[in-house]
Amino acid sequence: MPLYKYNGRNRQGQAVTGVLEASAPDKLAEQLLRSGITPTKITPEKPAKNVEDMFSGMSKAKVKPMDKIFFSRQMYTMLKAGVPIMQALQGLAQATVNPTLGGVLKSMQSSLNAGSDLSAAAEKHPNVFSRLFVNMIQVGEGTGHLPDVFKSMAEFLQKEHDTISKVKGALRYPMIVITAIVIAMFVLNIKVIPTFAAMFSKMGSELPLATKMLMASSAFFKAYWMYMIAAMAGAYYGFTVYTKTTAGRFQWDAIKLKLPLVGNIMMWATLARFSRALALTTKAGVPIVQGLPMVARAVDNAYIESRIHGMQDKLAQGVAIAVAAESTGLFPPLVLQMIRIGEETGELDNLIEEVADFYEREVDHLVVNLGAAIEPILIFTIGAMVLVLALGIFMPMWDMIDQAKKH
Repeated sequence: MPLYKYNGRNRQGQAVTGVLEASAPDKLAEQLLRSGITPTKITPEKPAKNVEDMFSGMSKAKVKPMDKIFFSRQMYTMLKAGVPIMQALQGLAQATVNPTLGGVLKSMQSSLNAGSDLSAAAEKHPNVFSRLFVNMIQVGEGTGHLPDVFKSMAEFLQKEHDTISKVKGALRYPMIVITAIVIAMFVLNIKVIPTFAAMFSKMGSELPLATKMLMASSAFFKAYWMYMIAAMAGAYYGFTVYTKTTAGRFQWDAIKLKLPLVGNIMMWATLARFSRALALTTKAGVPIVQGLPMVARAVDNAYIESRIHGMQDKLAQGVAIAVAAESTGLFPPLVLQMIRIGEETGELDNLIEEVADFYEREVDHLVVNLGAAIEPILIFTIGAMVLVLALGIFMPMWDMIDQAKKH
């Protein structure tokens, strides 16, 4: 639909302006009148000047988790102190150090001026505010507990950020070592080994097996290194494209949870996110059947998301929550027992929060042990490389020294 810029006055007589979509100017005028704004001027607006679209495009992958945590905490503080939403957004737009988030907040102000709710204004920026975030704002607006929702979201985002940071930190060292090994293999095979190979070929004597292996590997790398790089780049591109499809993302998300060493960490971290998000919605008063679709989108794993939807279907059939959770095959017996107790005692929201704490503690434990599990593998790999290089290079050199002594 085309865009129109409007000028008008709200119920208090204050001048307001903004940009909205409408099929025609008269339709926009009707929409504004229903929201309490009397339009005085409506003119067509070029798409390039659409403030919300501009900031929505700018916001892709630029607003960091810490920016959203800061926004949530500040909104809680200001709303709790009685500051109106419009003034709170204006103050945060000026205070934030992230220009993209500042632009998004100004865009939300414009939407509020046009009569939109805060949740509807946030929904226009899906790259900044997740579906769970938007739905929680909507719950807060409906129940009158909007400040508490922002406080809960800040805590949720902080715990999620901490868990992801721990997992990334645990994987950083092995990834650096593996990258260094791959680079070293290319340098050795293309630059170092050919120099020794030319020298060994003049010996005329039988070369050791390790030396022959190194020379054959070096010859292969020298002849096909460009093709190898092209093949790796093509494989990476194909993998990226495939995992963006629905089937590809589902398969890769399922495989990730079964990878050696890191699969368990990803599984437990994802379940921690699910439990924390479910506890957040249940504490806000959202029925669990309605909360599960919101939570399913928050886990960011298509495989587990499908299991959660299966759990929702079971609940819709009248099955007990613990039975529905057991049907997913995701939860260990201890967690199922905690859910069952929470369901029986009416303390499900508190018990689910305990489940989230349990998963987060397990993630911490697995992350700590990850380094101890990977270190021997890395040491063995590096040791094997050094051994092959030593046997392949030094043994012929010792033979050369022996021949020189005999002459």
